Amino acid sequence: MKLSTNYSIYAKIAHISYYNGDDSLTFYTDDDEQIEIFGVERDDMIRLARNYCVVDLVKNTPMKKLAEQEVASLLEIKDALNSYFS
Repeated sequence: MKLSTNYSIYAKIAHISYYNGDDSLTFYTDDDEQIEIFGVERDDMIRLARNYCVVDLVKNTPMKKLAEQEVASLLEIKDALNSYFS
């Protein structure tokens, strides 16, 4: 039998980083705390971005509800992907 544990953490996230070298995701909170998750592979991150951008963002978030910084970040992602694939 395999045991599982679920964690619920409520925190204001200031920044999130993905580290390809050790397959980890680190959440930095406004309280200067860090939450690290190991075992997150690159493919997981790509699927997360795909699911958010293709499904959640496009289908559930009208453009007018996005903050200026959110739009700027999405345009930066778009430019980086266009450059990567050209």
